[in-house]
Amino acid sequence: MSGVGYRDYPVAPGGLPVTDAKADVVISLPMHPDLTEEDQDRVIDAIRAWKR
Repeated sequence: MSGVGYRDYPVAPGGLPVTDAKADVVISLPMHPDLTEEDQDRVIDAIRAWKR
C-alpha cells in the first residue's frame, strides 16, 4: 500500500492496485489560507528539486 502514514491500516486482499498506480503519478500539494509565503517557497523549491 502506498503511503507511509497508512502502513498500520489493514489492506484488502490483493492490495489496492488502483491506489498504488495513482500514487506513482499524482501529487498532492498543500493548499490552505494559512500557508505562508515561506511555506509556499519551500513547496516550490521541493517541486523544482524533484523535477530535476
